[in-house]
Amino acid sequence: RCANCHIPQGEFEFDASILGAHVEPTLADANPGVKFEIHSIEDGVAGRRPKVTFSVKNKAGDVIAPADMTSLSLVLAGPTTDYASYVSETARTAVDAGGGRYTHTFAFTIPATATGSFTVGMEGYKNSTLLAGTQREMTVRDAGINVTRSFSVDGSPVVARRQVVSLDKCNACHNFLSLHGSNRNTIDQCVLCHNPNKTDEARRPAAQMPAESVHMASMIHRIHAGLRQERDYTIYGFGNTPHNYNHAGYPGILQNCAMCHINNGQQVPVAEGLLPVVDPR
Repeated sequence: RCANCHIPQGEFEFDASILGAHVEPTLADANPGVKFEIHSIEDGVAGRRPKVTFSVKNKAGDVIAPADMTSLSLVLAGPTTDYASYVSETARTAVDAGGGRYTHTFAFTIPATATGSFTVGMEGYKNSTLLAGTQREMTVRDAGINVTRSFSVDGSPVVARRQVVSLDKCNACHNFLSLHGSNRNTIDQCVLCHNPNKTDEARRPAAQMPAESVHMASMIHRIHAGLRQERDYTIYGFGNTPHNYNHAGYPGILQNCAMCHINNGQQVPVAEGLLPVVDPR
């Protein structure tokens, strides 16, 4: 019935064609775009506060000042053998270093006892107005694709975090995996925070304790097996809001690990140096 009136494809995004009616606003070509780049990390050593030089541009290559971003953060986590903790600091107040580059010096000091490699990741978005001046005017989050950069804190060779799953494989189902208000859209960024020590304790009401693990592997496996869960799986997020995943189902064969995993990341023995998962439940 739709096709009786609506042509398959028109001239513009959001027009009355079938394709135009299904444009996802956050992915619209009309958005100026946000592109991150981390150029260097200085003083990234144990006992010092790392100084990150970065740039933010739109699709046309024009520089976007950090202060003009609606949200812009740098996340620091380590070590890369298995992230144990992280800090997130706003980068909207970064200092102009000239040539379209800006610097942010972390308020956080890398522990004096730290060893190995740490990682800095960028996330953020700039509000974009689409269909301005029309009855369908809307404001959307024009988010940048996360970028990460690892560095050594003790002079040893830089070791990047292991790769056990593929974002391309995730997007075979999700199309464009984007969470936390579009801020996080790569696995490399997700694992900075969702480490083995992380739970939802800070967001979970006292009456709903004990806390639930939000370790990346534990959480993702439980979500994708939601319909098979033999117990409640509810995570408390921002605003102390509960998110239940017992209704979630994976549209494939769960035993086919290669649908997500690469490099035999699902196989034993596991990599050396991995942390035990804190799971109060």
